Amino acid sequence: MKIYDPRYYGKLNSSVFSLNGGFIGIDLESSGISKNAFPIEVGWYGSGLEGSILIKPTQEWLSSGFWCEFAESNLHGISKVLLNQKGLEVKLAALTLNEALKDKVVVSDIVEFDGIWLTQLYEQADINPSFRLIGYQDQNEFRKRTGGYFPRVLKSSTEKSHRALEDAKWLYNKNKG
Repeated sequence: MKIYDPRYYGKLNSSVFSLNGGFIGIDLESSGISKNAFPIEVGWYGSGLEGSILIKPTQEWLSSGFWCEFAESNLHGISKVLLNQKGLEVKLAALTLNEALKDKVVVSDIVEFDGIWLTQLYEQADINPSFRLIGYQDQNEFRKRTGGYFPRVLKSSTEKSHRALEDAKWLYNKNKG
């Protein structure tokens, strides 16, 4: 299962995507930047929708995955204890995202990471996503083809709050047009 398919953006059209803020910004926080990292928080914002969930790590993720103590202390501030107390089990997290984002086009600022972490979540939950994930550059390609292009920049690491909902709001507001 692969959530992010870079060929998908070519199929975007005005019936599934609006230039007037009709998209959902999404951001994920992870246990670190590593091939063994795993998703710990998802936030989404836009088109009247807003939400954020913490994800309780599976035993497999904890035993064979990567946990960055620097990120916990200095970036997102999310601890394993908090995730175990307040995080949703992976299946419930995936179902929650599916309910909130059903049939939406969802835009990520760094889809190369967020796509991997969403794929991990959905594979572990053993269900399919109900939404389409694209990168903000794919969104800009769509705008070019439809005459509504204007470039946007990503947040610098000093601007980012490194919490998923705040980052999703930033992405939505920066790119809504």
